Amino acid sequence: MPKKALPKKRSLSEYVIDSTTCIACETCAEIAPDNFAMKKKTAYVTRQPSTASERAACKEAMEGCPVDAISNG
Repeated sequence: MPKKALPKKRSLSEYVIDSTTCIACETCAEIAPDNFAMKKKTAYVTRQPSTASERAACKEAMEGCPVDAISNG
Protein backbone atom coordinates (compact mmCIF):
# COMPACT_ATOMS: atom_id res chain seq x y z
CA MET A 1 0.00 0.00 0.00
CA PRO A 2 1.56 3.36 -1.02
CA LYS A 3 2.28 5.94 1.66
CA LYS A 4 0.25 9.13 1.63
CA ALA A 5 2.25 12.28 1.05
CA LEU A 6 2.39 14.56 4.03
CA PRO A 7 1.28 18.15 3.50
CA LYS A 8 4.17 20.50 2.81
CA LYS A 9 5.06 22.55 5.85
CA ARG A 10 5.83 26.19 5.28
CA SER A 11 9.22 27.45 6.29
CA LEU A 12 9.25 30.24 8.86
CA SER A 13 10.89 32.47 6.28
CA GLU A 14 8.51 31.66 3.42
CA TYR A 15 6.92 34.74 1.86
CA VAL A 16 3.24 34.58 0.99
CA ILE A 17 0.90 37.09 -0.65
CA ASP A 18 -2.75 37.19 0.38
CA SER A 19 -4.44 37.58 -2.99
CA THR A 20 -7.69 38.71 -1.36
CA THR A 21 -5.89 41.66 0.23
CA CYS A 22 -3.48 42.56 -2.59
CA ILE A 23 -4.47 45.72 -4.52
CA ALA A 24 -2.00 45.09 -7.39
CA CYS A 25 -0.02 48.26 -6.74
CA GLU A 26 3.14 46.50 -8.02
CA THR A 27 5.29 47.78 -5.13
CA CYS A 28 6.62 44.32 -4.26
CA ALA A 29 7.45 43.50 -7.88
CA GLU A 30 9.32 46.79 -8.24
CA ILE A 31 11.30 46.37 -5.00
CA ALA A 32 12.07 42.64 -5.36
CA PRO A 33 11.58 41.69 -9.03
CA ASP A 34 13.50 38.43 -8.61
CA ASN A 35 10.97 37.23 -6.05
CA PHE A 36 7.61 38.87 -6.83
CA ALA A 37 5.65 39.39 -10.03
CA MET A 38 2.20 40.43 -11.16
CA LYS A 39 -0.46 38.20 -12.66
CA LYS A 40 -3.79 39.65 -13.69
CA LYS A 41 -4.94 41.68 -10.67
CA THR A 42 -2.65 40.33 -7.96
CA ALA A 43 0.98 39.85 -7.08
CA TYR A 44 2.51 36.46 -6.47
CA VAL A 45 5.77 34.99 -5.21
CA THR A 46 7.91 33.71 -8.07
CA ARG A 47 10.48 32.15 -5.75
CA GLN A 48 11.62 32.42 -2.18
CA PRO A 49 14.71 34.53 -1.47
CA SER A 50 17.98 32.61 -1.44
CA THR A 51 20.57 35.32 -0.85
CA ALA A 52 21.02 38.03 1.76
CA SER A 53 20.22 40.75 -0.77
CA GLU A 54 17.04 38.96 -1.88
CA ARG A 55 15.97 38.49 1.76
CA ALA A 56 16.53 42.20 2.38
CA ALA A 57 14.55 43.14 -0.75
CA CYS A 58 11.66 40.84 0.22
CA LYS A 59 11.60 42.29 3.73
CA GLU A 60 11.54 45.81 2.25
CA ALA A 61 8.70 44.79 -0.10
CA MET A 62 6.72 43.31 2.80
CA GLU A 63 7.21 46.44 4.90
CA GLY A 64 6.36 48.66 1.92
CA CYS A 65 3.12 46.90 1.03
CA PRO A 66 0.39 49.52 1.60
CA VAL A 67 -2.23 46.90 2.55
CA ASP A 68 -0.01 44.39 4.42
CA ALA A 69 -0.76 41.63 1.91
CA ILE A 70 2.71 40.07 2.25
CA SER A 71 3.61 37.90 5.20
CA ASN A 72 6.37 35.53 6.12
CA GLY A 73 6.37 32.73 8.63
